[in-house]
Amino acid sequence: MVAEPEPEVTCDRSPRPLPADQAPHQRPEKLACARSCQQLRSQGGSPQDGVYWFTGMPVPVLCDFSHDGGGWTLLLTAKSRDGWNLLSVRGRRERSPSLDDNYSILRHANDIRDLGNGTRFAYRIETQAEKGRQRWGGVWFAPRSYSFVREAPDQTHVFLVKRFDKWKHKVSGIRRRMPWLNMHVRGGGSGDDPAVLTTAAPTGDGWGTLLEDEGHGAWHHSPWISPEAKNTGKVLYWMREEAI
Repeated sequence: MVAEPEPEVTCDRSPRPLPADQAPHQRPEKLACARSCQQLRSQGGSPQDGVYWFTGMPVPVLCDFSHDGGGWTLLLTAKSRDGWNLLSVRGRRERSPSLDDNYSILRHANDIRDLGNGTRFAYRIETQAEKGRQRWGGVWFAPRSYSFVREAPDQTHVFLVKRFDKWKHKVSGIRRRMPWLNMHVRGGGSGDDPAVLTTAAPTGDGWGTLLEDEGHGAWHHSPWISPEAKNTGKVLYWMREEAI
């Protein structure tokens, strides 16, 4: 009996990161067979931190395999307030994932979440990242039904599993709430609410905000935790579709 030939592999089972100096990245001829950073991690081996273009993904993504168990996808980098609003927070410089420049693929986050088969996912927030990694934030679990682009502050059943630096959930800091998009953002005037992506309550004073509208200039670049870490500095927002 003649054995049937094995089907031709049209994707890369052992991908390497795309060259960092070629951003914005063009779609490679052969995509990674894995569909996400987490799936690549689960295949074993020692994948490197960097940018990959996975099967089924419309954009390249930046993976972190070095912190908190690995398999993390970078959703957003906010280096400064420049250019941020309710439109750009969903997608910005999508083909140029970066830890050092403003960037977002938040609108794709729920699709990555749905690649997991568990009942929850993990998200990670790092602030003041210009001073080092894993500062003034942490890792949380959230139910799989929660959305990264929710426009209401009602996703409160989140569980902190790892804390970066010393802080507590409080009104003048990070709230026990998944970051949400504030559709009532107004910037530039007295009494206005400039929060774009925040954990704060709608009637709060803005503490626990990851990202403010570019028209508001009181902070560097958003109010975070008082008094321990009043300014966010550079923000890194990550996700992993299966819990740690």
